[in-house]
Amino acid sequence: MTWLRVVNPRNLMIFLCVTAVVMIGFKGVWITQKIMAFNEAERLYASKDLVAAEDWYQKARGNHSLQYKELELAARLQKLAPITEIKQSLSIIAEEADNAGQARDFAVFMQVYDKLQQIRGPYMAPKSQYASFYRQISGTMQLSERMIAHLQQFKLSFYEQMKENMQQGRFEEETFRTNLLRIPAFIYGSSAKKEQQLSTKFQQYDEAKLASLASAGKFQGMLSEALHLINVYTELNFTSDWVYPKTKKLAATMMEKDVGRDQVSAFIVHAKDYTSFMTSTRKDSDMETYLRNQIRAWMRKAGKLISKGNYQQGIALYKMLGDYQDTKAEIKAAELAWAIAEPVRLLPALSGNQSYAHVISGQHQFGAKTYVIAVDPSNRLTYARWDNDDQIQSWNMVLPEGHASIRRLSLEEHLSTNSQPVLLLESTSETRKAKYTAFFVGVDTQIPLFQFEADGYEAAANGTLLVYSPNVANAEGRTAVYERHGNSYQLASFQSDYTMIAAQNLLNYYNVKVQFTCNIVLIEGGDVYGEMGSSYVKLTGAYPFQTGQITITGSFHEYAELNVNNELHKIPVFQVESVEKVQ
Repeated sequence: MTWLRVVNPRNLMIFLCVTAVVMIGFKGVWITQKIMAFNEAERLYASKDLVAAEDWYQKARGNHSLQYKELELAARLQKLAPITEIKQSLSIIAEEADNAGQARDFAVFMQVYDKLQQIRGPYMAPKSQYASFYRQISGTMQLSERMIAHLQQFKLSFYEQMKENMQQGRFEEETFRTNLLRIPAFIYGSSAKKEQQLSTKFQQYDEAKLASLASAGKFQGMLSEALHLINVYTELNFTSDWVYPKTKKLAATMMEKDVGRDQVSAFIVHAKDYTSFMTSTRKDSDMETYLRNQIRAWMRKAGKLISKGNYQQGIALYKMLGDYQDTKAEIKAAELAWAIAEPVRLLPALSGNQSYAHVISGQHQFGAKTYVIAVDPSNRLTYARWDNDDQIQSWNMVLPEGHASIRRLSLEEHLSTNSQPVLLLESTSETRKAKYTAFFVGVDTQIPLFQFEADGYEAAANGTLLVYSPNVANAEGRTAVYERHGNSYQLASFQSDYTMIAAQNLLNYYNVKVQFTCNIVLIEGGDVYGEMGSSYVKLTGAYPFQTGQITITGSFHEYAELNVNNELHKIPVFQVESVEKVQ
């Protein structure tokens, strides 16, 4: 059978008739349904079941098969418009909540939740005529159950996030705190249960994080994180009593390790960081006492090192402690003690294995707490001192020509002043026993206080110099008198036939005619005794001796015995040739 034979006018007419009959049948059904829907709506409306009535009125209005009581229908729906609005609003909320829950978008979900509260508020207000309708519609949709299910799922996912962070030791993503606090209290059971449950979870998490930072040696990072947590919880208005105690415990453990390993610098850094942390948190802590006590212990240790002569270690320890508190005074005192013990430290360092020669030093003289004078290998003299104002001063002086071979370097105490020392250089001489040069330290050494070659000299009590056999004309074997004129000594005269000496030096001039001043202390039975420094001298001669100071000239050639306190002493016997009373 061909297509043309099937589709002919007769068959087409039959098909159209059948179709029309079917359509008329369907329309009859729709008409019946609309009438039935309207009637059911009216019944429900009459029985005060307005929520269900609104459903049937909407079904009737949605049926456009015929115009049937359209005015009454519109009037009913107008009256039931609040119920329609509740249904539409909650339907949108339900859909948005489900979408956000499936997408695990907590921020969007909470926006939907907040929107639900805004919608719910007016309808559930006290004495609201729509409260029962709202509860009925929400219950029919199971909206509360759906919202609770989503919130429970979010809560569990945030707990899982905390657990994973702790297990992996990665603490970057921490939005769970704010999110968990935003979840309504009824999800936890009550406000009290919410606070208790979250406190337990947060404490476990925070302590694990702080411990992780501490175990990694990140002291500052741990304190910064603790301060951050305190601020976060303050902003969230949530009590976090565990943060500070845990931080304090971890910090104490780390600093105790510093002490145990004697890592002073690390302890100081940690102590300063923790002190700053206490200031930022405004917390009073016994840690402050611990820090002070430990610093005191190290200060005492530094002091003991200095007292035992371990100056370098003691000063190094003071300097490290200086990063925590002022130790300038202790360092200065230690450096002074070191300089007194090793005065050469005040001198400039020499290169290589070179060293200073003829080093002399002293304390509490010439306006200095300690001083040192020495000569370097290039024959340059250096005078350094730690003055009474705690300033270190240094002078370099080129030694006068002719002193390339120094035998001895000393201070000429008789000529030195309270503020400035006089230095005596004793060097070799081809014609006499030595060459003597004296000058004020710090003054141009090319202008000496005195300079001569001689067999020796001594400073007399009257300020003159007695120079023995100076290398000048007609001075061989004679004693020259040098007197000071301005800033230098000059030859003034020669002693005739005797040598002027100090009484205590008499024993060095056996059988030599000398002159000296002494104090006669005893005249007994014709014997006369005078003081000779710490000993005595017996004086003989036809002179009317009296006790007191006299200047005598003569010589000694023998010794005698003198009983002093039942002890025999051997003393020189001096034959006096002339006597001069000291005025």
